[in-house]
Amino acid sequence: MMVGVIIGGFLFYVTAEAASSKLAQLLGKKGIPYELQHVPMFLVLFLTTGVIYKQSMLAPMAEMVLKFLLLYSAVGVVFLLFLALVRQLHYQSYIFLLNWLKRE
Repeated sequence: MMVGVIIGGFLFYVTAEAASSKLAQLLGKKGIPYELQHVPMFLVLFLTTGVIYKQSMLAPMAEMVLKFLLLYSAVGVVFLLFLALVRQLHYQSYIFLLNWLKRE
């Protein structure tokens, strides 16, 4: 039972990542801002992780990994929405943040 949940979750993540890349390409062609192109992937990641966390009884270490995945996806959505907000409010600050993120 537990192995099936883990394999199903892994396959769902792979499918969600593939669908997200196709969706990002489609949204990019329509002119949607870069930040908002990747929000659906983080939302699917959050929802999937939440369902797996609630539906399965896993070892404490696996539950901790799922909690970190929930935190990662929630922070990802918040950060992308923050970047979209900064882009709308103050474009120069947005460029500064992007250059800061890209630096080595």
